[in-house]
Amino acid sequence: MKLSCLSSNPSKPCFILHFKGVTLMLDCGLDVKEILKFLPLPVIQSTKFSSLQTWTPPNNKEGLDEDELKESGGNIFVNGCLEFLTPEVGMTDLSQIDAILISNHNVMLALPYITEYTGFKGQVFCTDPTLQMGRQYMEELVTYVERYPKPEIRDRWKEPVILE
Repeated sequence: MKLSCLSSNPSKPCFILHFKGVTLMLDCGLDVKEILKFLPLPVIQSTKFSSLQTWTPPNNKEGLDEDELKESGGNIFVNGCLEFLTPEVGMTDLSQIDAILISNHNVMLALPYITEYTGFKGQVFCTDPTLQMGRQYMEELVTYVERYPKPEIRDRWKEPVILE
């Protein structure tokens, strides 16, 4: 038996269990706390966020895109499309997984990513209440993200030179 953890957040577990020729994924949580690094999405259109001071790192030799990072109250926020932290799927071949077992609605947000982008071809099992609550949770998350779409994907802030 071999158990591997694909999640860095203990409250959003994602485990791979290999046992007697069967490979199972136990939960597939999506870490949504990463969106705290991005500017909040306004409920109504406002210039409040666009008027925030642009943050430039002291060693900015390469140069960031204009307004990529904003500063507010001593915190630095990314002004771009929201990104979420998915499980570390590079550690195993997800096409070899026989089934995914979902224990509750909080740990199924990465399911669309896993079923659509990783080659997973197995079955997914959960209770009906888990499915209904999870579906509602996913729909609310999509509604939140689509409410105020950002046209550009900004990722220069991830470069090691900027993060130093």
